[in-house]
Amino acid sequence: MTDNRLNIYLHDRIISISSMATSASFSCRLFWETNSHNSDACYTCSKKFRSGERKRHLELDVTVCAACHRSHAHFLSSTSDLEDGSVMHVDIHNDHVVSDVATQTDFDFFGQGTSSLATTTPPSIIEQESVATAFDIDTIRLPFFRISKSSARCFVCPKYFVDSSYASTKICDSIRATAFINHHIFIPENSHCCSNHIDATDLKSSAYDSIRKCYDKTCLIKINDLMEMLEKLKVELKKHISIQEETFARPPIDFDNPSRLTIYDYQILTGLSLEQFDDLCGSIPNSSLYNTNNRSTRMAIGALLMKLRLALTHETLAVLLGFSDRITVHNILQSARAALMKHLIPKYLGFEHISRRTLIEQRTRPLAKILLADNNDDKAILVLDSTYVYRQIPQLASFSLGYKTYMPKFLNKKQNQFSTSEANENRLTTKVRWIVESTNGRIKQWRIFDKVMYNTLIPSIGDFFSIVCAIINRFTSTFISDTSKDQVIAEKMLQLLQQSNELKQYIDSLKDDSDRNIKWYNLDAARALNDFPIFSYQNLMDLTLGIYQLKQSKSYVIEHLNPNGEYYVKISNQERDLLRARIQSRHSKSEKHNLWIKYSVNNVEGWYCSCIGGARVVGCCSHISSVIWYLSYARFDPQELRQHSIGYLDELIDAPDYEIDSSDDESDDSNILYSLA
Repeated sequence: MTDNRLNIYLHDRIISISSMATSASFSCRLFWETNSHNSDACYTCSKKFRSGERKRHLELDVTVCAACHRSHAHFLSSTSDLEDGSVMHVDIHNDHVVSDVATQTDFDFFGQGTSSLATTTPPSIIEQESVATAFDIDTIRLPFFRISKSSARCFVCPKYFVDSSYASTKICDSIRATAFINHHIFIPENSHCCSNHIDATDLKSSAYDSIRKCYDKTCLIKINDLMEMLEKLKVELKKHISIQEETFARPPIDFDNPSRLTIYDYQILTGLSLEQFDDLCGSIPNSSLYNTNNRSTRMAIGALLMKLRLALTHETLAVLLGFSDRITVHNILQSARAALMKHLIPKYLGFEHISRRTLIEQRTRPLAKILLADNNDDKAILVLDSTYVYRQIPQLASFSLGYKTYMPKFLNKKQNQFSTSEANENRLTTKVRWIVESTNGRIKQWRIFDKVMYNTLIPSIGDFFSIVCAIINRFTSTFISDTSKDQVIAEKMLQLLQQSNELKQYIDSLKDDSDRNIKWYNLDAARALNDFPIFSYQNLMDLTLGIYQLKQSKSYVIEHLNPNGEYYVKISNQERDLLRARIQSRHSKSEKHNLWIKYSVNNVEGWYCSCIGGARVVGCCSHISSVIWYLSYARFDPQELRQHSIGYLDELIDAPDYEIDSSDDESDDSNILYSLA
């Protein structure tokens, strides 16, 4: 044959021998061919030869496998009675078929759809478009990998299943469709492979890579096989369309379909994990919140939790959950509220849900017992909170019912600062009362309580608050898990309770004696005060007797640092173990607090601040804590002072310094003051 020549091979099939004399019907096959045949693979089916496999040779130096050779021999024997074979030249230019008895069949294999003949036609009279439409094609060559079908061996490895440690798995139609569409791989029906090559609903990527290495990039496919594959693709496509239509018919958020939402989605939308949401829905009997045409139990509970967690309007909930209108949403929320009030609240909220003994033994912190109940194991301690109501009641009162109350003291009208004893007593109370602020923080994570309340919700707001509190009690952990140091902290606080603040007395004496005035001068503490003690974080906690002051320290220090990273304090040559600082108030920009700290090489000996509680010795205020935190700990670790957002300030431009390009003054939109980007 000649390179790059188009050969059209026509093989006649006997449709009806009796009618052949009057009308001949031919089924023709055609394909492009060059002399680039690879002798390592069968010319007909493109299957690569295994090591040691016997090759069969035909005319024109064509190599085929044993199966194709048998099919070819069978075809020749079945057509031996025909006169002169049946090869014909095709003159496509003249659009008719002419029989050429001088041209004989070389070979034909209908089973695999390949033919090779010695017939040649000048390429100048052949056009690809004409060839593609002139005949009924029985076999077609496609740019697809075609795997070998066998029930005895894997088409990926390839290993015989009797020798493999993995079971034989039949390839389903969905995998066949995926391989055909996404990977250009044709897998015949009823093909098998080892089970380890399949991952969930598809072949593994390693299996696809192996197929691409072992099989040729083009193959011959019967029209019937191709049509069968297209039918399978239609079935798979209908399945996907059905799923898509069902998806569009469901609301954007569907709590009835677990696959629609991830665990993270549940946490964001409801404040609960999927497991917790299932537990909550399962605790409501069907008789209290049954499924209706408008919603299911899960959708009703989910709608109420989304309302409480995200503070969404009824209209927004209707869109997200697929409800008809806001009236329907209102009715659903009321049904869910009533069910939770009946079945959740009695178990997890109120005086009836827990016994007095359980409260004492399991819910009372040892520190609170020591500070407020003389370490009496038979006294229950409740922490109560409400809005401020100004009344004339004693700060420490005993009632006939046996209740003993503690609450922070208030300043008198002419008083600017608590005395040391008052500040110390307040610290004992706030050491226990902080749990109120933390609880409020958890409650305000449910955004409905962090926004302006609509008047229509006022009748239900008490129930909503109870439901949120019950959910917190049911599904969240306790605030404190480690109470091993409670006794040591409580005993230290009681020991310091009656002590006076000697540094405060010394500073007050300086104010009354003008001759003893101390001359102070500024010093950058970032690079000085090498004699100030160095503490670990645990040492600082022991000093402040709590974590709150230390958490506030960083913001105070960053506020006090200047743009060059300098941290100024004041020192005096007269009192070398005493330093002074002026710290900006966090609550008022116009107010700054003076503080003094007395120290030695190994310890902080005393402190005093001019703020409202700065005279206490049971711990210290946040202003003092910030200075000690910086000087003894943070200045030695730059990461402690790192601000993630400080660079944003450099991108801002002061409005008076910003120039507007005057070239746009004549724009058609010059009368618009502002527009949305």
